[in-house]
Amino acid sequence: MGAQKVHVRHLTRPVVLAVIILVITAQHYLTGVSHENLALHNIHYLLYFLPILMAALWYGLLGGALMAVLVSILYAPVVFGPVGHRVFGSGIEKALELVLYNVVGWVTGILSERERREREQYRRTAEELQRAYQKLHEQTDLIVEKEEQLRRAERLSTLGELAAGIAHEIRNPLASIKGTAEILQDPATPDRKRAEFLHVMVEEANRLNAVVANFLELARFKRLHCEQAGVNDLLWRMLQIAEFQLTRKNIAVRTHLMPELPEPSLDVGQMEQAILNVLLNAIGSMPDGGTLTLSTCLDQTNGSRKIRIEIADTGAGIAAEHLPHVFEPFFTTKSDGTGLGLSIVKRILNAHGGSVEIASEAGQGTRVTLTVPLDSETGG
Repeated sequence: MGAQKVHVRHLTRPVVLAVIILVITAQHYLTGVSHENLALHNIHYLLYFLPILMAALWYGLLGGALMAVLVSILYAPVVFGPVGHRVFGSGIEKALELVLYNVVGWVTGILSERERREREQYRRTAEELQRAYQKLHEQTDLIVEKEEQLRRAERLSTLGELAAGIAHEIRNPLASIKGTAEILQDPATPDRKRAEFLHVMVEEANRLNAVVANFLELARFKRLHCEQAGVNDLLWRMLQIAEFQLTRKNIAVRTHLMPELPEPSLDVGQMEQAILNVLLNAIGSMPDGGTLTLSTCLDQTNGSRKIRIEIADTGAGIAAEHLPHVFEPFFTTKSDGTGLGLSIVKRILNAHGGSVEIASEAGQGTRVTLTVPLDSETGG
């Protein structure tokens, strides 16, 4: 359809030009050459500019120049004839009029070709931009698809790690329970040993229950139910819960709690769990006694307000090669640990829009820093 329109246009334009020239020329030659008709011939002179301009616009420099020459040839006989010389005045003036035809044809043709080239350049640029946009759109779709594949792969990888961790954590207690059960099945086992082995079975069952409970806590993370709460009050309550273990292990407690600390919006139950997990880790690292230091402060750096909670111990510390893995599920260096405590702590802090950081050195103790924002909404 578009090709047919172009073909028709190419055939129509020459016909239109021919008709216009024939009409003007007929009027020009049929109008008598006299002083009374001088105004009409001046109109004919001006009308001849119309085909010149149209040819220049349609066909560029070549069209404008050829049409100007043709018009000059058609206009000249009447003007420069014997009678025309007396009516139209000096030949120099009329020659300049013919020159003006050609100047208009050339200038209009040049401008038309320049406009056509620019229009073509704009068209090519638009097509290139369209192709570039299409390519960018395709690449964006590809990137989104690859990101989704990576997320699926990460989820599968995490699921595999969790499954491997669960299998590892469950295998050892099950092996211990199985071995103990086999001993109890042996009639030769003394009665005084049976109570001891039963106690081992109960302990291993409790250990299994702790693994499953912690895993469910990690997998089924609850939505936050936040309220304004004092961080210092949370710390004191968690210290009271851990008081028996602190006393039994001869651990001294030091506190540097900032008074009148602003109250952030917290899920009290989950934040208490996070603090208690950190406290129990610190207590567990000091089996022979030590010092536990708790401090709070208001951090106003980088244009935001945050509550900082630091829990430091003088325990065994964490080896440098283990630090990058402490937040990974099921990673633990303890023989009786599940490796889920710090993973839960990190998830709770992230849900509050905060963060958790650990600084430690083997043999020098560990400092855990919990940060909770005051001004931003939680990430619940």
